[in-house]
Amino acid sequence: MKLFLVFVLFLIPGGVGAQFSLQYLDGAGSGFFAGEAVTPVGGNEGTTLGEQRRLVLEEAVRIWEEYLELAGPVRIDARFSALGCSTVANAVVGSLLRDFPEAPEPATWYVAALVNHLAGEDRFPNQGEILITVNRNVAGSAACPFGPRFYYGLDSETPPGQVNLLAVLLHEIAHGLGFTSFVDGNGEPLEGYLDAFSRFIFDEQANASWEALGAAERTTAAFRPALTWQGRGTRLAAPHVLSRGPEVIKVESGELVVLAPPAAIGIPWPEDPLQAPWIVVDDGVDPASDACSAPFLNAAAIAGKVALIDRGTCPFVEKALRAQEAGAVAVIIANNVPDEPLLVGGETNPVTIPVLGVTQAQGAALRALAAGSELVFTSGEGGSLARRPFLNTPATFEASSSLSHWAPEMTPDLLMEPSISPSADAVPDLCLTVLREMGWTVRNIPFPHLDYEMWLQDNPLSPPEPGADADGDGVSNFEEYARGTAADERRKRPGLSFADGAVVFRLNHQAGDVAWEVEESSDLQQWGPLLGGEREEVSEVAEEPLLREWAQPVGELEGRRFFRLQIRGDGLD
Repeated sequence: MKLFLVFVLFLIPGGVGAQFSLQYLDGAGSGFFAGEAVTPVGGNEGTTLGEQRRLVLEEAVRIWEEYLELAGPVRIDARFSALGCSTVANAVVGSLLRDFPEAPEPATWYVAALVNHLAGEDRFPNQGEILITVNRNVAGSAACPFGPRFYYGLDSETPPGQVNLLAVLLHEIAHGLGFTSFVDGNGEPLEGYLDAFSRFIFDEQANASWEALGAAERTTAAFRPALTWQGRGTRLAAPHVLSRGPEVIKVESGELVVLAPPAAIGIPWPEDPLQAPWIVVDDGVDPASDACSAPFLNAAAIAGKVALIDRGTCPFVEKALRAQEAGAVAVIIANNVPDEPLLVGGETNPVTIPVLGVTQAQGAALRALAAGSELVFTSGEGGSLARRPFLNTPATFEASSSLSHWAPEMTPDLLMEPSISPSADAVPDLCLTVLREMGWTVRNIPFPHLDYEMWLQDNPLSPPEPGADADGDGVSNFEEYARGTAADERRKRPGLSFADGAVVFRLNHQAGDVAWEVEESSDLQQWGPLLGGEREEVSEVAEEPLLREWAQPVGELEGRRFFRLQIRGDGLD
């Protein structure tokens, strides 16, 4: 039988006259053109397997079009082909280019899609900008009987045991748009030049950007869990996107950073950093560091310190309680099995100090520190003390995975983690701010991500001074930014107003560095918390700038009341 390669070009409308386009490379009857009859599922109305697959990819492109304003064309070539059984899909960029006239940074590699956007034209007319390959060896195939089983719905309601193809394709498109580091296993940049993504990598341990590290430092840094993303907008967005955890252990001297999931026993790690010296427990019975016997021989020395304990044959709760009774302020339990994470839990939780579980390698690294070294613990939003989110740095360098994803410990799961989690929504999340920082024009970001300086970049006609009044309406630049009003529109909006008997004011949902406080007074002299004795700092996120109101109607208050709104900046530096 003679097979023909089928090329079908689909044009998908883009912004500013540019387009996403799809070119399917599969042969007739296979991959994106598979003819098996299927039942519509999860909003996907395709009636053949190939049609459902195409509709999923077209939906992924449509989602990206909601956020990206294209100034140049992006062609995506797509196919199904054989990949390793543990690989769901991969993406390859069509070309890299540096030192072109429109490049934001010199001596920096940019992926083809971003080159076209920055240039405003197709610089690669004879090729696609992104090649996506999806694994054809799905579950039940002879090559991979336990391979991926794809869910073709468009509703993110992924059944257990299946992989959401929509999330997979969103993920791979993001790699093609530039969410990719081209640093190699020795920590060296491609041909001696950093790429646009890697310029934002920061080493928490060395307290320096990737660009500032020497060759020897990069070789070591590529394998340790201390690399983060330092883009300012992403740092502002992280607390609004990520939940508390994972826990971050950092030695005060900067010698070591350990990233570990929170334990299910003990109390939550305090929001303020906890700082204390560490000590290995000694229970006097081999193995003496597993805390399975009591009393500890070094119980007196443990008081006021962090107890480092090895996993053993007794329950985690018993270990932690013995350390707590000896006066430990926190407990770290290290696994005794190589290359496996340690999830610390128990049937009951009588422990009243924080507990953390680490890998065997992390435990060994802690033991290698100078005796008495102080550890600084922080409970962040998946990021460092400076709110820089952690990148994926497995102990063994993995091409196309190391550095090119978020750390898998992120909570909730993010689109650009190394593997697609069933709990991850088909939403680009922090990927949006990353792409914006690299040079893409990104719109409709649905969470706070701006500070005043970044807002000024979007309002170039405004004087830079926060107190300036560009449109002469009596509202300062900073107030315009904080309220989400336009700096060049002469429409004065009061900081507080009344609507339907409630106190109302306007918020800018994009501001990531603004806090609000509303107070009341009866004489303009003494000010107190507004209504019910609760001072409220607002950080809610909305799709559009919104009006915030308090449920208690003003009309129910006795006598005359004055209200004032205080706005303050709360930046990163």
